[in-house]
Amino acid sequence: MLDTGLRIEPDECGYLMKRLTECLVDVLRVAESRGGRLPAPNPLEPEAERVLEDKSLEAT
Repeated sequence: MLDTGLRIEPDECGYLMKRLTECLVDVLRVAESRGGRLPAPNPLEPEAERVLEDKSLEAT
């Protein structure tokens, strides 16, 4: 618990948590949307190998 010297009521904390959750859902939605529009990596480029390896590790 943070000791900021400010008293936060339980209903205020609940409201804050709901709004923060909504913000994080929006951030995830935007990130997935933008990531989905990125071009597929070219397997002939050295950097693409690392990206493809990272994706295969995430799938496991």
